Amino acid sequence: MKQLAVIFILLISNLAHSQSFEIVLGDSTQNCTAKSIVTMGSKVSILVSCTSSGGTYNNFIYQYDSMGQYINSFELPVNELIVERMVLSGNNFLVCGSVYDSTGDAQAFLMMADTNYNILWEKRFGALSTDESFNGVCTLPDKSITGCGYTQNPSGSGNAIYAVKTDSSGNFIWEQFYTSAFSSTADQILSLNDGTLVISGDRSSSSGLFNNVTMRIDSSSSLIWEHESLNPYNNGCKNDLYTSDGNVLVVGESATATSPFF
Repeated sequence: MKQLAVIFILLISNLAHSQSFEIVLGDSTQNCTAKSIVTMGSKVSILVSCTSSGGTYNNFIYQYDSMGQYINSFELPVNELIVERMVLSGNNFLVCGSVYDSTGDAQAFLMMADTNYNILWEKRFGALSTDESFNGVCTLPDKSITGCGYTQNPSGSGNAIYAVKTDSSGNFIWEQFYTSAFSSTADQILSLNDGTLVISGDRSSSSGLFNNVTMRIDSSSSLIWEHESLNPYNNGCKNDLYTSDGNVLVVGESATATSPFF
């Protein structure tokens, strides 16, 4: 069954008045999912990932005005790319995900585009013999960039949390593997005001269930602290938010005592 990406945006001007619109993206020949949405001034930009029936990946950025009127769109000109997230980096779009290499393995991917959708740079990270992906990305106060996701676990089963730091042009600075005895993956990364980073993701337990894991690292990748939410039910992270009072909110999914469904 083919799926269109449907975005519903509620714009609230004040408590007494609101306006809303619905946008349908993609086409009926592909399965499409909206991955991220960012605003710049009065414009709304949406990152959309589509897959054809033949397994071909197509990725787009659509732009609308504040009333939901279409402005333009752009197809990312990268073959075998699977996008995961888009954020603003200054006045540019920063996109992360994964891209298949010549060996058929996935490499973690970063791309920067300006507001006219000109590709400023694209970079790939990881080994040719393993699969890597970036699920989250952020820009630090010094304009360096850090992506997080997963790679093959070098000291246990499944995957390990994988993070890479680059300069503002995507040039490699460091990479780090955060391992455990069980499979882990990172879903999102936040840059805090002091230059440290918070990574949130999922980690498997000995029972096979997943728990949310949140860690704070410094700008050189050293671990400051780690917290695993030992929920007795299968659970994990999807996104997080740095609040104005200096806290971090983590959201995701969890089963319950009465149902295995999230």
